[in-house]
Amino acid sequence: MSEAGAPVLDARTAALVRVAAVLARGKAPELEVRFAAARDAGVPGLWIEELLLQSMLVVGYPLALVAFATWRGLGVAVEGDGAEDLAHADWEAWAARGAAVCREVYGRAYHKLLVNLRALHPALEDLVLVDA
Repeated sequence: MSEAGAPVLDARTAALVRVAAVLARGKAPELEVRFAAARDAGVPGLWIEELLLQSMLVVGYPLALVAFATWRGLGVAVEGDGAEDLAHADWEAWAARGAAVCREVYGRAYHKLLVNLRALHPALEDLVLVDA
């Protein structure tokens, strides 16, 4: 608790919130500094990964992908395989529709897009194809 009685965030959570704030403001050049501070504060890599995955919905794909590239640029390896249970009955149809749209939009660069997405995080391909 703070002096006023309000709860105080622990160092790891505060560092993660600072990463989210910089990302939400679109301050890509500051991301590397905030990522390093988060690592120094002991923020688990998995927390950062989840923040970045969720940020796609809030800040948009371009900025979230820049953030992923910055995170990977610090030499941070992907944690886990990115697999999750896609339990919705229609997920395969959504994935097929998403793949068709992406092929149309990205043309010859479609396969390179998928390779690049997988390199940033294994869950990104499904997120883009199924949910976008």
